Amino acid sequence: MRNAAALERSALACLAVLLLLGTGFSAVGAAPSTTRLSFTVPSNLGSVQNLGDQSYVVSGGRVAAAAVDGIPLDSGAQVTFTLNAQVKEASVSGSAAFRLQGSVLGVPISASAVVAITNSLTISQVGGPLAGSCPAAGANACGELPVLFGGVTVIQVTRAGSTTYDRTVLYFENPYFNPFGKPIVIAAMDKAVVIVATYGVGEIQWQGTQVGGPVVGVLGTSTPVAGVLSLVSTESEDLVVGTAVDQGTISLSSMIPSFLDVTGLYKGTSYIPAPGPHDDCSTLFGFPAGSGVCTMTGFDSVGSYAMSGSPVLVAGSYSTTWTVPAVAFTSTSTATVAR
Repeated sequence: MRNAAALERSALACLAVLLLLGTGFSAVGAAPSTTRLSFTVPSNLGSVQNLGDQSYVVSGGRVAAAAVDGIPLDSGAQVTFTLNAQVKEASVSGSAAFRLQGSVLGVPISASAVVAITNSLTISQVGGPLAGSCPAAGANACGELPVLFGGVTVIQVTRAGSTTYDRTVLYFENPYFNPFGKPIVIAAMDKAVVIVATYGVGEIQWQGTQVGGPVVGVLGTSTPVAGVLSLVSTESEDLVVGTAVDQGTISLSSMIPSFLDVTGLYKGTSYIPAPGPHDDCSTLFGFPAGSGVCTMTGFDSVGSYAMSGSPVLVAGSYSTTWTVPAVAFTSTSTATVAR
């Protein structure tokens, strides 16, 4: 789950469809009794349990700053770059390339490279919060969130009348850490090339992401409710506009009362809230605070769901607010329970 007259209408529509398709209730005769259910995942107790697989498509952009061999390029430099990367559990793969053209004190200079992505620097490796908790399976089973994608390459640098070749490790920043198309870093480990540039395309496909947490609530006017909420999601995220659409399975389990153990489908939309100065994390990349090359953001989500058990239907809507960074959440939900 990454307001609300429209959502309530949607939830009731889902309930009506399930009833008509046949779920153990007859379309003829007495209507099932309905009860209001409200529940929450309280006080950021929800969490990411497995990031799942990730696929990145990134390209751009406009140069904010660039240097070759430690020498800054004149203003007006231009760059084109692409990144296509996949993350599966703890392994990464893919390819990236860039071409930089500019000048130093008026003398033309260009640099370019193509790299096979073979490794990454992850958020937990740089001291950030773990994005997955898999205590029984080990951290690798959860997947990881790369901060940088990297691989060994040869950077070609051409100056007036000469060309040099530098074998190094080249890294591309994950745009997840600077949404809304803001500048990301492309840099060689030996600093042969350092580029800070915006991006015009920044898309992530998330597959098999698992989140969940404890729920507490009320059924009807006074019956206490408690249990566990779990979701497995597929999500398409556009980091340029800061929005996402997601869908997947949703379930309530270990519930009190037990007839609320239900499972079904959900769909929703999410957006990245506008970050403030306190969300800056540029120092993560060795840049001065406030330089704008890293932003930790939250995530806000709304959507609807329909779940069923035996003999019960639960259809409703949710609203979820994630922490900064988005590794924990609080969620509220209202639903209609039909028995």
